[in-house]
Amino acid sequence: MFSLPSPINLPFAAAFAASGGVASHLFYFIHGEHHRAGPTLAFCYLVAVPVLVFVLHQYQCLTLVTSTTWALALAGSYAAGLFGSMCLYRGLFHPLRKFDGPFLAKFSNLYHSWQLVERSDNYRLMAKLHQKYGDFVRTGPSNLSVNTPDAVPLVLGPKSKCSKSPWYDGSRPLVNLHTARDPKVHELRRKDFSKAFSPAALQAYEDRITPISDLFCEQMTTLSGRPVDATSWFKYFAFDVMGELVLGESFHMLEKADNRWVPDLLMEGMSDIAQLQPIPWSTPILSRLPFIRKGPRNFIHFVEDQVRKRQERGSKRPDFMGFLLAAWENSNKTDADYQWLRGDTRLLIVGGSDTTASTLTFVFYYLAKYPDEVRKLREELEPLLDGGKDELDAKGIAKAVHLNGIIHEALRLNPPIPSGYPRVTPAEGITVAGRYIPGGTTVVIPLRALGRSEAAYEKAEEFIPERWYSKPDMIKHRDAFASFGGGHYMCIGRALSLVEMKNLIVKIVRHFDVEFAPGEDGKAFMEGAKDHFIIEVPELKLVFKDRGRGMVYMDTQWGTLWITHRSAEAERKNKVSPDSAILGTGPCRYCASAGTTCSTSARLHRRPFYRVSEEEYQCCMRLLRHFLPDIDLDLKTMKAMITEIEQGAHVASASSTAGSWMPACAESTSAQQTEESEVLQEELGCIILDSRGSYRYVGADSYVRFANAVSQAAVRRAGRGQGTDDSTVMVPLVRSTLPPSTPESSVGTGFSPAWTDTYAGLVHDKESIYLPPRDICHGYLVRFFDEVQSLYWFYSPEQLYTLVDRTYADCESIGLESCSSSWLCSLYSIFAICSAGTRERLDYKDDAKTSADYLAMARSMGLRICDDRSDADTVRALSLLALALHSSCFTVTAYIVTGMAVRMAYSLGLHRNIALRNKDTVSRARIHRLWWTLYLLDHEVAIQLGYPCAVVDHMVGVETPPSCESVLDPGRQTPHGYQAACVALTKLRKNMSYMLYMAPALNPMQKRVIPFSAVTACLGDLQNWLANLPPHLQRWSSAAVAPPHRRAVSVLHLRYYMTLVYVQRPFLLQMTKAALLRGDPLAGNSKHRYQALSDACLEAAKRAVSILKHMRDSALLSSLVLFDTQCIQELVYVFLLAGRLYASRGDVDAAMTAADSLDTCMATLASMEPVGWCEKMLPELVAQVQANNAATDSRAMNSRECGDSSGDHIADLGIFDVLDLDMGAVPTFEGMYSF
Repeated sequence: MFSLPSPINLPFAAAFAASGGVASHLFYFIHGEHHRAGPTLAFCYLVAVPVLVFVLHQYQCLTLVTSTTWALALAGSYAAGLFGSMCLYRGLFHPLRKFDGPFLAKFSNLYHSWQLVERSDNYRLMAKLHQKYGDFVRTGPSNLSVNTPDAVPLVLGPKSKCSKSPWYDGSRPLVNLHTARDPKVHELRRKDFSKAFSPAALQAYEDRITPISDLFCEQMTTLSGRPVDATSWFKYFAFDVMGELVLGESFHMLEKADNRWVPDLLMEGMSDIAQLQPIPWSTPILSRLPFIRKGPRNFIHFVEDQVRKRQERGSKRPDFMGFLLAAWENSNKTDADYQWLRGDTRLLIVGGSDTTASTLTFVFYYLAKYPDEVRKLREELEPLLDGGKDELDAKGIAKAVHLNGIIHEALRLNPPIPSGYPRVTPAEGITVAGRYIPGGTTVVIPLRALGRSEAAYEKAEEFIPERWYSKPDMIKHRDAFASFGGGHYMCIGRALSLVEMKNLIVKIVRHFDVEFAPGEDGKAFMEGAKDHFIIEVPELKLVFKDRGRGMVYMDTQWGTLWITHRSAEAERKNKVSPDSAILGTGPCRYCASAGTTCSTSARLHRRPFYRVSEEEYQCCMRLLRHFLPDIDLDLKTMKAMITEIEQGAHVASASSTAGSWMPACAESTSAQQTEESEVLQEELGCIILDSRGSYRYVGADSYVRFANAVSQAAVRRAGRGQGTDDSTVMVPLVRSTLPPSTPESSVGTGFSPAWTDTYAGLVHDKESIYLPPRDICHGYLVRFFDEVQSLYWFYSPEQLYTLVDRTYADCESIGLESCSSSWLCSLYSIFAICSAGTRERLDYKDDAKTSADYLAMARSMGLRICDDRSDADTVRALSLLALALHSSCFTVTAYIVTGMAVRMAYSLGLHRNIALRNKDTVSRARIHRLWWTLYLLDHEVAIQLGYPCAVVDHMVGVETPPSCESVLDPGRQTPHGYQAACVALTKLRKNMSYMLYMAPALNPMQKRVIPFSAVTACLGDLQNWLANLPPHLQRWSSAAVAPPHRRAVSVLHLRYYMTLVYVQRPFLLQMTKAALLRGDPLAGNSKHRYQALSDACLEAAKRAVSILKHMRDSALLSSLVLFDTQCIQELVYVFLLAGRLYASRGDVDAAMTAADSLDTCMATLASMEPVGWCEKMLPELVAQVQANNAATDSRAMNSRECGDSSGDHIADLGIFDVLDLDMGAVPTFEGMYSF
C-alpha cells in the first residue's frame, strides 16, 4: 500500500513547495501565453488544498485541523515562491526594467486595474502618467504605454509586425472580426464582411440613412428651443440606423420609447472591460462565475435574441446580417461557427451604434462651443447644396473640406477608442523613437493623449478644423491620426460611419442653430466621460433652435409639392402636439400652418425635396417685380424667360437704371471701359497646307498660328519665303510633312502589306488577330500606366489586367474570335501607343508587329464598332484610338474619331448622367471617369489646330458628376482629385478661348474689341484655381509627392503655366512689334499694362521651363503623347520672341536669360525618346532656331546699312486686329507663381 515518509518535516516541505513555485515561474509562466488556461490553473490550485488535507490526514495520521494547517502552509509556500520569484524578476531582471512608471505597476497588472475601479477613466490616467514619466510609461510588468507619433506605423500600421494582445481572447468562446488574433483567420473573415461594405452596398445604405436623419430633424423641430439630452438623442439615431442596416429593422427609438433601454444595456455589457483589460487572465475566470458579470451576459442574450428574430423574419432589403447568415448557412454549423455568428453580430451592434453616437455628440459639443465654426460650415455648404438639395452628393462631399475637418478634429481630440488598441511586439522587438522595446511586450498607444500631443499636432489642445485642409503644417505627423485603428485591422465600417455622420450633420447645421442649454457649459460632459474600451459620454444638454427654413415636401398620395413656412409662431398658433409629431399621427406641417384638416399621414411628408426660407422667397419676388414690373410672373412666363436667357437672348427690363442697392464698383467698371487702348491680336483663323495638298482650317487660339507669326517674321527677314504669297496659308513644318502619307510612315518601316488589307476591310478572324508575347504585353501595359494613364484615365489597373489575362487565357484555349471589337480596338490602341520606339530594344525584339501595325489593326477594329449597338466600351475604344492616332501625328483623323466618341457618348447619355441608373456604383464611377477623360482628350486634340471642341459645355448641359474616388480609386499613378483639377482648368481654358478669341471676332457690334478687365478676370480665375488645389497637389517640386504621382502633379502645374502663357502671349507679341517699330505706338498707361502682361507671360514660361527641367531630371517626360512635346514647342517660340524683344532693347542680360531658357527647352526635347511628335518636332525646332539666328544676324547687318525696320514684317502678317483692352489698375501677378 502506498505511504508517505513519516514523519514529514514541515519546514523542509514548505521550502520544497516554495522552490516549486519559483521553478514553475522560471520554467513555465514566463514562457508563452497562459491567460486562457487561467480557469484551469485556478481550479487546480484550489483543489490542491483539500487534496493535501486528505493525503496528510489519511497517510500521516494527522488530525484534520493539523492537516488543514499544513496544507494551507504548503499552498502558501508555493504561492510565496511563485509570486516572490515574479516580483524579483519583474523588479530587477525584466527587459522593461529601464522604462519608468509607477513603482507598484512593475510588479503586477492589478495596480493598473485598481486605479480604474472607481471612475473607469483609463484615458485620463494615461495622460497623467505620460505627463509625469514621459513618452514611454511602464504600466504593468510586461505592459508599455507609448505616446509618440513615431510608434503608430510600427505598432498599428499596415507593415507592423505586432500582433493582437491576449486581451482579445477575453470574450471566448465568442469570437468576431475584431477579436480574431490570427492574421489569416482575420483576413478570411474580413472577406465575408467586405461584401457587406462594398461601394455598391454603401450607396444603397445611404438612401436608407436619409429618412432616419429626416426623422431626427423632425423631432428636433418639435423640441425646438427646449433643452434636450443630445447624448441620448444621438444614441437613438445611431441605434435606429444600426438596426435598419444591421438587423434589417429599425429600433424606432426616435419615434417611441419602447426600445430606449438598449443603449443602457450595451454600456452595462461593456462596463468592466476597461478594468479587466490590463489583466487578460481574469476575464475567463470571472466569466465562469454565475453571480459576476451579469451585464455582459445579459447583452449576449440580447444579441442572441436579435440573431434569432432576424433569422425568423428574414429581410426584403439587403443588410449586414444577410451576409453573416449567408456565411453561417454555408458553414458546417458547428458550435465554433455559431460563436462567430454571435460574435460578429455583437461587433456590428456595438461598432455601428455607440461609437457613431459619441462622435456626433462631441461634434455638436464643439459646434455649440464655437459658433464661428457653424458659420464657416454653412458658408461652405450653401453653394454645395444649391438648388434646394438637403444632402451632399459625391462631388459635394469631396468639396466639403470644413465638414471633413470638423469630424476629423472631433475624432482627434476624442477618439471612440480613447486608450488605444493593445498589441504585442514581435520576438525581435521594435525600436520606437530611438528606444528599443523587447519582444513579447504588450504595447498600447493612448490615442486620446496622442491626439492632444504637441509632438503630433501644433496647438494640439485647440479645436482647429482647418488643420485638415488649409493648414496642413499644423499636423506634424499624419500617422498620429488612428481613430479608426490602422493597418490590416483598421475599422471596416469607417466609410459608412462617416457617411452617416455627414448626412445628419449637414441636415442639422442647415436647419438648426445649436447652443448650450441654460446652465450647461460642457465642462461636466468633458470630464465625466468613461472609458469602457469604447468611450461612454455623459449627458450633454443642448438646445436645437429651428431656423425657420421652409421645406418643400412631396405629397406621396397626390404627387404634389407643398411649401411649408415653418416658424415657432406658426406652431404655437396651430398648437401642434409634440407627441403627435413624434408619433406621426398629427397633421403635416403644411396643414398645421394653414390651420386645415390633414387627410394624409405626416409620415408621408417626411422626406424633404427642396428647402427655401420664406424671407428668401419674398426677397426674390420683390426683386423680380422691381425689374420686371410689366410682366406677369407666373411659372410659364418665368420658364420662358429662363429659356431665352440660356439661349443668349436679352430680356429687357422696364427700368434702365439700377436701384440704390447696386454696388458702387459697377459704375466705376463701366467708366473704366470707355478708355481705349490698342493691342495686336490673332485673327479668327487661317489655313494650313498639309502633305497631301489639302487645305485645313486652323483656329485663332491654336499655338500653330502663334508659332507661325514668330517664325514667319524671322524667315522673311532672312529672305526665305514659304513659297506662297498668301499670309493666311502656311506650311506647318519645314523639315517634314504632316500628316504622314500612310499609317506606316508615322513610325518607320516594317509595315506588313497584309495588314493594309486588314485595315481596308472588316475581317475579324484568326488571321486578323494577333497578340504579342505575354512579357512584351506586360511591358506595354507598364508603359501605358506610367506615361499615359497619369494624363488620361481609361481603365483601373485591376480592370485592365483582368481583361488582358482573360484575353490571353482565351487565346490559349478557344481563340480570340469571341473577343469584342471594342476590346480589341482598345488593346491594339494601347499597343500602338506604347510600342513606339521599342523596335531597337532587345527585350521587345520578339514582337512581330510595329506601332504602325497595331495602329492599323486598331483602326480596322474601330470601323466595326460604330453602330447602334455602341456602349461605354465603344466610347473607350474610340477614345483610345483617337489618342493613338494623335500620338502618331494623325491630327485630323484623331479629331474626327474623337468627335465620333463624343457623339457616341451623347447617344448614351454619359454627359447627362442619364443612362447610368442601371449600373452598379463601381460601374457608374468608371463611366464618370471615362466621360471626363474624353472631355480632356477632346479639348487637347481640338486645340492643337484651334478646332471647336465636340463638347460644348453651355450647349449640351453636362451634368455628369466627377467620379467618386472613395468608390473607384484612380490608381497608383493618379493622385486623388487630379482629374477634377484638370477638368476645372480645362473648363477655364475653354471659357478663355471663347472670351478672348472667338467672342470679339464674332460680335460686329464690338468691332473686335475686348476690355482689359476680361484678361485680368481670366488671370484671376486661374489664380483662384491654383489657390483651391488640394494640398497634396499644390507643390510639384516637393519631395512629399509620392513617386508614382510625380508625373501627374508636374503635368498639372505645367498645364496651369501653359494656360497663363496662352492668355498673355498676344501681349508679348505686341510688345515685340512695338519695340521693333521706329515709332512706338504704345505710350503711357497702355504701355505699362502691355509690359506687365508681357512680363507675366515670360515669368509663366520660365516656371514652365523649371517644371520641364524637373521632369527631365526625374525621368518623368514622355514621347508617347503630344502634351510634353507641344509644351516644349510653344515655349521655344515664346523664348524666340523674347530674345528678339530683349535684343531690340539692348538688354543683354535678359536676352541671355531667354537664350538659356531656350537652350533648356531644346536640350529637354533632345533628351526625350525620338518617337511620334518628338521625332517630328526636334529637327523642326532646330531649323526654326537656326532661322531665327540667321534673321538676327541679317537684321544686325541691315540696321547698320539702312536702319532697322524689321517690325514692319510683323505688322504685315495680317494676323492681328485692334482691340480695346480696359484693365484699370495694373494687376499683381506674384500670387500666381507661388510654390
